[in-house]
Amino acid sequence: MKKTVFTLLLIICSISSNAQNSDKNVFDIARNGSLAELNTLTEKDPKAINEIDPRGYTALILACYRGNIPVAMHLIDHADNINHVSAQGTALATMTVHYSKDLTLKLLQKGANPNLADQNGETPLFLAVKSGNEELVRLLLDHKADPTIKDNQEKTVFEYAIESRNQAIINLLKK
Repeated sequence: MKKTVFTLLLIICSISSNAQNSDKNVFDIARNGSLAELNTLTEKDPKAINEIDPRGYTALILACYRGNIPVAMHLIDHADNINHVSAQGTALATMTVHYSKDLTLKLLQKGANPNLADQNGETPLFLAVKSGNEELVRLLLDHKADPTIKDNQEKTVFEYAIESRNQAIINLLKK
């Protein structure tokens, strides 16, 4: 009897888990879902990967922000617009939060524009300088990030680098 009850509980938990997984939207999957879940969703609704949530984020921005690399890599290859600009910036701008060299390179190789600014006038280069990520600064500069752009404070990335006293980044921006 105990074995039968246990088996029934396992079946109910499995059904419940599957039902919960099927209720995930593309934004939930981007935040913390799997590539398998994304594939299942897009088989049913191929346009889902291009939706924009009420706050202005795409699934790609959310996947990059949360560091969900397998989902983000897939979205880079399949989303219509990898350069969507939310109030907080682009998918490329999120690399300052959960930096991944492979993900950054893939975004740049697929045409991510390093010069698109957020609501504060900050491009990914501003955010990379402010976070002190020397490797990201170098990658962005190598892919034509413009260090002469000014933010809403009328400052350039060089001015922020000087304020931070990060000599390695200052030297990169002098070139």
